[in-house]
Amino acid sequence: MNLVLFLPEEDCTRLVRGDRRYEHLVSVLRVREGEVVRVGVLGGRMGEGRVEEVAREEVRLSCTFDRDPPPPLPVTLLVAAVRPIVGRRLLRDLSALGLERVVVFPARLSERSYLESTLWKEGGWERSLIEGAEQGVTTRVPEVVRVRSLEEGVRMCGDGVRYVCDEAAGQGEGVVRGARYVVAVGPERGWTDEERRVLEREGFVRLSLGPRMLRTEVACHVALGRVAEGAGWWG
Repeated sequence: MNLVLFLPEEDCTRLVRGDRRYEHLVSVLRVREGEVVRVGVLGGRMGEGRVEEVAREEVRLSCTFDRDPPPPLPVTLLVAAVRPIVGRRLLRDLSALGLERVVVFPARLSERSYLESTLWKEGGWERSLIEGAEQGVTTRVPEVVRVRSLEEGVRMCGDGVRYVCDEAAGQGEGVVRGARYVVAVGPERGWTDEERRVLEREGFVRLSLGPRMLRTEVACHVALGRVAEGAGWWG
């Protein structure tokens, strides 16, 4: 946790015992009175919190929110639904990276039940986004959309340079510079020919991640790294 993140409706002057943020400040960072930690409000501004008191039952803070979070990466990730445990990790990482939007769809070769899992029913996906924002030091989290088909997902993606990660791409194309990007990552069993035709018809260009069939979460990381490098975002 590199940022103490508050919800808009929360009191940012105190954290009580049992709150994971309290536990992190007291047990991990071992903060003392007078020290300063990074703070932010979800969807709002960031700043610094001065530790005013460390007590057995609470930590008291004096917070100043004086700067905006970094802008999101102008990327929409169109990704096949994955197992809940993988989805939690993936959403956390995508939030830390600062993606703008994630569209999750049921691929032909993935389990449709993944979209009805506990990840989506018990708020696990929202917690993962918050944890990612805390790690990446931002108050922004990606917009997450669930759809019922690949075709619906494509319609939700909006404009941008479009790439589909495909083990059948051969050498594939290099990433060109653009204002926005849409990146499609399929299931671990790969795309069907029908899905490839849909994506090709919608203007997606094949992007190679190498000859190996990667796990979905690994493919997402590699693909986003390729896009960021090609776009020149990271130097």
